[in-house]
Amino acid sequence: TWCAGSAANAVDRYTHEFDNAWNYANSKATANPTAFIAAWRRRYGIMKAHAPTVKACWNPTSDAAAAYLGTSRLDLFYPGDAYVDVIGIDAYDSWSTGGATPTSPWTTAQKNALWTGNTLPKLQNISAYAQAHGKPLYIPEWGLRLWDNSSGGDDEVYVNGMVTFITDTR
Repeated sequence: TWCAGSAANAVDRYTHEFDNAWNYANSKATANPTAFIAAWRRRYGIMKAHAPTVKACWNPTSDAAAAYLGTSRLDLFYPGDAYVDVIGIDAYDSWSTGGATPTSPWTTAQKNALWTGNTLPKLQNISAYAQAHGKPLYIPEWGLRLWDNSSGGDDEVYVNGMVTFITDTR
């Protein structure tokens, strides 16, 4: 296959954000963790047989990292260390309590509160989960969420925080 010899740095995010209802298939995954794990393991075996250098990224949502660490919720969906190469997280500067608008941008205090009270703890939690499983942390998606009103707009606090977090956890 095309991956067999040339994809040493390729990462496959099968069912990324699997624990989020934004996607029909993903919402079905959360209904049956046993079936999710069986499907993951089967796919992992097939992938490694045909593309052994491709890394499998287990990628729950950032909300899962915040809500589920300290409980068995993440573990319910974890396929096992033998079937996961990296643990990922997607992180955007969004807050469910409302975002900036062109006429009402977030204040620096709001941006700091989002970073220290929401985003950073989620990143720290998933980083600790990855370390506990001996897996590297992978952040395949991060950025400013500018497509709706749940973000901080041009959020320098978030961007600087992400740069510091990534630098400090290497």
